[in-house]
Amino acid sequence: MKFVTFFILLLSTFSIQAKDPAWIFTGAIDGYRSSQFLTALGDGSTLEDARKSAYSRLAEQIRVNISSESDIVKEYRSSQDSSSQQENVNIRISTAVKLDNLEGIKIVEQYYQPDTKTHYAFAALDKVKTATNLLFEIEGELEQIRTQHAQA
Repeated sequence: MKFVTFFILLLSTFSIQAKDPAWIFTGAIDGYRSSQFLTALGDGSTLEDARKSAYSRLAEQIRVNISSESDIVKEYRSSQDSSSQQENVNIRISTAVKLDNLEGIKIVEQYYQPDTKTHYAFAALDKVKTATNLLFEIEGELEQIRTQHAQA
């Protein structure tokens, strides 16, 4: 009888652990392939900490930096009055896209593990949608560079 009680207790322990979703161990969820999504698993003692951890780990995977530097030199010379004039213009533009500006990051799953008192959050970002949005933002920055370059 003790063996049966122990066996039932052992099975109930495994069944409780089996309820934990696989993604908290693997860091992957079906439907969020790495070829299409950037994903990150966050954990923490509160749900908010887990969400922030997921956002932070996703942000570590993203780094966008646009930089441009131009030197424009214009020289004017006149042979009749022997006067000359030189104008130098230096343009330096640097733009960084911050995580706060990125749209489309979603927390797609959340879970609380009572035994460890740990919250988990799974964040995903669609690469194609984000790339399209960033492309428009980069084009806007490049247009500013072109305008400043033309005015110089």
